[in-house]
Amino acid sequence: MERPIISSQFSITSRIAVIVVAADNIIRTTNTRTTGKIVFQRFATGHSWKDWTIMTKISSLCAFCGSKTGDDPAHTATARRLGAIMAERGVRLIYGGGRIGLMGVVAEAVHQGGGEVIGVIPEFLMHLEVGNAEIGELIVTENMHTRKQRMFGLSDGFVALPGGLGTIDETIEVVTWKQLRQHAKPVVVMNVSGYWAGLTALVDQIIAGGFAHEAIRELFTVVDGPDAVFEALESAPEPNDEVLTSHL
Repeated sequence: MERPIISSQFSITSRIAVIVVAADNIIRTTNTRTTGKIVFQRFATGHSWKDWTIMTKISSLCAFCGSKTGDDPAHTATARRLGAIMAERGVRLIYGGGRIGLMGVVAEAVHQGGGEVIGVIPEFLMHLEVGNAEIGELIVTENMHTRKQRMFGLSDGFVALPGGLGTIDETIEVVTWKQLRQHAKPVVVMNVSGYWAGLTALVDQIIAGGFAHEAIRELFTVVDGPDAVFEALESAPEPNDEVLTSHL
C-alpha cells in the first residue's frame, strides 16, 4: 500500500513554492522561468503527472502576424493598439523581424511607445530587403526552423493576429507543442472582425470527428481584440493530461 502524498504551500517573496513529501515516489520540480510560470511536477507510482502552476507577469510576448495588412482597416488599427499596450506594460515584443504588413505595424507601435523590440528573421528574407534592422534588435537565422525555435525560446507567451499561411503555421505549431506537453506557455488568438472563426470551426470539427479530446479547446484562448489579450494570457487554463493521452 502506498503512503499518502503530502503537499504544502508557502510564500517566498513574490513566489509560491510547493513542497511534496512522498515515500517510494519520484519527485521532480521544474522552475520554468522563461514561460513566466513556476511549475512543480510530481510523478508517483500509480499516479499521473500533476502540475502546480503559478502565473507571473508576461515580460516577452511573441506576435504571429501577416506580412501584409489585409483589406480590413481594423487589422492595422488593432495591431497598432496591441503594440501600444505592450509598450505601456513594458512587455518586450518578439516578432518575425519584417518591416512590412502587420509585423511592421505592431513593431513600430511598440518602438514608438518606448518598448523593446526583438525581430527574428531568416537570412533569405533579409536578402529580399524585408528585414527591419532600424527598430530594436534583429536576429538573423540560418533558416525558418531556427527562426521559430529562437522566437519560441525568447517568448513567455504567444498572440496570433490576422495573417496568412505562415501565421497559421506558427500558431498551430505552438498549440500542437502545448498539446504534446512540450510547453505550458499561454497562446491567445486575436479574432479581429471574426477573422479566426474558421480556425475555431476547424477545431470543433476535429473534436466532432473523434480525432481529439474536447479539452484541446483550452490550448488557446480566443479574444475579440487587443484590450483583452493580457487578461487572457494571465488566466490561460493549464492543459490537462487528456489532451495528450486521449488520442494515444
